[in-house]
Amino acid sequence: MCSFQCSVDLAAEIPGARFKPLEGDCHHLMLNSARSQAGEYIRAIATFLESAAT
Repeated sequence: MCSFQCSVDLAAEIPGARFKPLEGDCHHLMLNSARSQAGEYIRAIATFLESAAT
C-alpha cells in the first residue's frame, strides 16, 4: 500500500495513465465483501481502455 500522494505521483510517471480516486475506505478487490469496490474498478478500467482504443 502507498499514500494517496504516492499514487498520484506514480500515475503521473506512467505515459497515458489517468489517476482516478475512488470513494470509500476500502479499495481492495474483495469480490465477496459488502464493501467491495469491484464494480467501480471494472467501470474505471473499461472506460480507460475504451478511450485508449480510439
